[in-house]
Amino acid sequence: MLFSIKKGTVISWLLTALMPILSLYSFYKNDYLWGFACAMAFLLSITPIILRRQYGLALPPEINFLIVLALFLHVGGGALGLYRIQGWDYITHFLSSGVIAILGFMAVVILDQYSTSIEMNRWMVGFFVVVFAIAMGALWEMGEYICDFIFGTTEQAGLDDSMVDLMIDSLAGLIVGIIGAIYLKFAPKERFVDDLNVEDMIEKIKILKGN
Repeated sequence: MLFSIKKGTVISWLLTALMPILSLYSFYKNDYLWGFACAMAFLLSITPIILRRQYGLALPPEINFLIVLALFLHVGGGALGLYRIQGWDYITHFLSSGVIAILGFMAVVILDQYSTSIEMNRWMVGFFVVVFAIAMGALWEMGEYICDFIFGTTEQAGLDDSMVDLMIDSLAGLIVGIIGAIYLKFAPKERFVDDLNVEDMIEKIKILKGN
């Protein structure tokens, strides 16, 4: 297991290092939209590292790997023209929506623990994750439409393409939501929050605000 985590970390670093190269390659081809997207993906990929060093938030290595992989498959597919491969769009949508659903799960569990106005049982948490994944998928489809309208790209291939993408987003959210609800049956929310070092992060933020 330790070897797998180390290997995943190495792969994450390699994929992250390739993103600026893809960005420069895209700008070289005058593909400014994907050049910018690759640069943003690189910044998002190193965000968990910054959060860990600055605030002590410890995302599991597996989650870090999935975040980087989802970003790389998306921007790499766009920069290298891999979206022409049948099924590539479905793979990236499923993986990206799964990652977003996991992050939504983590966020709502933390809010449930620290907010006095929010109290959710594990199935409500799972339901929120599904709705969150669908909502983010809908926003993504709107973003693709806006890009096509403004930049003349062809991110959307029609109504059927958008509906299939949303169904894939929903499926990914549903899987994560069910797994998350089952996970909370055996692992208390307090333990989950402790594993992320949320208390340390809150204390560091308070210290920074005090300074």
